[in-house]
Amino acid sequence: MLKTIVTTALLLAPLPAAAQTVSNASGFVGFDANARIASNVTAQDMPSDTWTTTPRTMGVLARAVASGPSGGTVTTFGGTTGSWATDGLSGAIGTNAGWSFAAQPGEDGVGANFGDGLSWSYDFTLDRAATLSFNYAITADGATFGLQSWNFVINGAMTSLASGNAVTDPRGTGLLTFALAANTPYSLRLTTNGNVSSGNPLNNYSGRQDGDFRFAIGGARVPEPASWALMIAGIGVVGGALRRRSALVPVAA
Repeated sequence: MLKTIVTTALLLAPLPAAAQTVSNASGFVGFDANARIASNVTAQDMPSDTWTTTPRTMGVLARAVASGPSGGTVTTFGGTTGSWATDGLSGAIGTNAGWSFAAQPGEDGVGANFGDGLSWSYDFTLDRAATLSFNYAITADGATFGLQSWNFVINGAMTSLASGNAVTDPRGTGLLTFALAANTPYSLRLTTNGNVSSGNPLNNYSGRQDGDFRFAIGGARVPEPASWALMIAGIGVVGGALRRRSALVPVAA
């Protein structure tokens, strides 16, 4: 009798839920740095890396330096590191972007921008419905005008991650959540469209923004801050401090 009761209880007990499965997955990190001085002297650096099917950690650094005829320079820099859990259900991103102007008299017409703006992407399909959590923290220093923060894009719908006016202050912190459907392709993107230009030979003018991001799908654990910090430690491009502000004009990306 006892054996029958135990057997019946085991049969009626709920089975453990199968793990969430990710398919059709691919990841990307990159940066597009562009610099201009003396109106028509330009430089570009656009490194990138990708994975398909099997997640892995990747990182790139970009640095474009345009040199003027009088020895001045305009430097645009940036970099991205992306890390995914082996099951594709969580990860972390560290990225930065900035510029430094050191143009000399006569080197009019300077500018810097982040090109196509794509820093990170993740494409995937889930076998069941889930919730996406996306944490972000963006800091900045120096001349922040024109940096324009980052945007989070999910299947074409864009959310600015700046707390205020991204053109003047890129900083922001928060948590975004999204309901994800089963068997639906998803495309996540982080973009930054920073750009600035001036007809004057800007000198001793610089600024940068830094973004730290974590994501988790369903019940996946968000990466701990300690491991997250270690992962993004490779992004070490140095930006200078603001010493003199000049009139700048943002350029449409």
